[in-house]
Amino acid sequence: MPIKSMTAFGSGECDSELFQYRCEVKTLNSRFIDTNVRLPRSLSALESTIVSEVKNSLKRGKVDISFDLSPLNRAARLPSLNEDAIRHYEAVGSRVQEMAQGYPRELSVYEFLRLDGVLEAHQRKSADDLLVMHKDGMLDALRKALTKVIEAREGEGQALKPALESLVKDVTLSRTEVSKHITEIRAHIFENYKKKLDTLLENLGETGAKIAESLNQDRITTEVAILADKSDIEEELIRLEAHELEFLKTLEEGKEIGRKLDFLCQEMHREVNTMGSKSGDAELSHLVVGMKSDIEKLKEQLAKLEGDNGDLRAERDRLAAALAAAQLLGQNKGGEVQALEQEL
Repeated sequence: MPIKSMTAFGSGECDSELFQYRCEVKTLNSRFIDTNVRLPRSLSALESTIVSEVKNSLKRGKVDISFDLSPLNRAARLPSLNEDAIRHYEAVGSRVQEMAQGYPRELSVYEFLRLDGVLEAHQRKSADDLLVMHKDGMLDALRKALTKVIEAREGEGQALKPALESLVKDVTLSRTEVSKHITEIRAHIFENYKKKLDTLLENLGETGAKIAESLNQDRITTEVAILADKSDIEEELIRLEAHELEFLKTLEEGKEIGRKLDFLCQEMHREVNTMGSKSGDAELSHLVVGMKSDIEKLKEQLAKLEGDNGDLRAERDRLAAALAAAQLLGQNKGGEVQALEQEL
């Protein structure tokens, strides 16, 4: 199933014996499904049915729906002659002529039509009768419009896919560049901690000098190395790679993937942030800024994609991503992998 954008327009038409129905559906970006239906007051009871139809077809987006009902035979809605009234006035006119000799003139057709009851308006139908008359035609036009909206969304989604893939590949290139310099970055982190320790001892004056003399140099080096190891970014690089691969895999799967990809973006951003905070290396900082920029662009594009509203599926996606990262890292502290598999 292809990925879908949330911006689209579609219209549908349907004819019955008496009416032509036209429906227009316009959708825009929104985190949830938000449906606005414009209906004649006499048909407002159809709103819940229309909203249900929309939710069956669309998962996310602001949806505006309008209907236009046009009678096919407009003359059929004009007033008709009341033949009983006509016969009544003919009888009355004949009697008046008998009783009043020399009646000045006969009434013109126009004057005759103005007599009370000669023209009879069509009887207004009840709300229930109107629903029965219009429901099928309106829903048919709506379904046709929704079909076109879905086709347009799929077309927009496919156009977005190459842009998303390109942005992820840019993140991958930056991550790969960081990996190439991991040895230099580790050395830089070690040197930073060593300089901080030396500065601290120097600031303590004589006390610092005594502490430095009393400490074994090998022990100092070991402790600094432990601190530097805690600031190592290798795990972040591995998790970031896992999120990139999962992102591209999800793009190929299609379906309603907006929320899952949004979650993966958040995780990628978190890993990049952690890398930036762990090291003050100038080259790394430059690459981190580039990756953050690419991830922000990803988020902007993802805001246009349709996704699943189900909280359960979002939670399952989160667990699946965490499991993939744990397996790639080869970590199983406290049975972490088994626990994640059990939750899934």
